[in-house]
Amino acid sequence: MVAAACLKLRRAMGPHWRGTIVTVKSGNRSVVIKLVDYCASRDKLIDLYWAVMVKLGGRGVLPVRVSW
Repeated sequence: MVAAACLKLRRAMGPHWRGTIVTVKSGNRSVVIKLVDYCASRDKLIDLYWAVMVKLGGRGVLPVRVSW
């Protein structure tokens, strides 16, 4: 599972964010993913690929917590 880190997450993680394994939680579901790409959004935290969204039970924008 992979995802793209948006500006807020990259700032929180520092310059070596790419390749980091993180846990993304939404409600009572969680997935472990690797950050492999860059997202230009200034509003969002993380851009989840479709397979990750399905595992979290979402279809659009979800409230999530990211830990590493």
